[in-house]
Amino acid sequence: TTFAITDPTADRTITFPDSSFTVPTSGGSNAPAFLATLSASVAITDAVSVKASCNTELLDTDGLYDNSTNYRFTVDAASVGWYWISGTCECYFGTAEAAYLRVMIYRNGVEHVSRYNNMNSNPATTYGITSDGIIDLTTVGDYVELWVRADDTSGSPQLNGKDATTFYQTYFNGYKLSGVS
Repeated sequence: TTFAITDPTADRTITFPDSSFTVPTSGGSNAPAFLATLSASVAITDAVSVKASCNTELLDTDGLYDNSTNYRFTVDAASVGWYWISGTCECYFGTAEAAYLRVMIYRNGVEHVSRYNNMNSNPATTYGITSDGIIDLTTVGDYVELWVRADDTSGSPQLNGKDATTFYQTYFNGYKLSGVS
């Protein structure tokens, strides 16, 4: 059996001998998209907000994520829009008791979305949380970054990176929402 596919950017019509049907056009693309991870664990300053330097790109469809200098996703003229942005940070508190962990997504240098957990009543030595939401990146040059603030009784938390079994504890990702203006 033979079939022909017309221009895939047009009506997406597939024609079979003696009959035809049309595949409906989908909602569109969710690009640009990115996923970056922290390659190795790093000590962070206790009770101070610090940027999570996610330095390993696993996905960057349009080359808009900076994984070496600013550790941020910045939109250009072709990519402005509304985005689903998510960041996960896992911290190791050693033998100390974790007091709190806060994960924040900054938009243009200002905290925009955050998630916080106070662990004083339920201390843990390792804890991770995710902060996520829909973020307006509709102006050329808008950017998002992942930040974390951790406090423990010893004063020496660690931001966990990739471990030996390929699990990613700290990562930052997002994608454009198609059909949203």
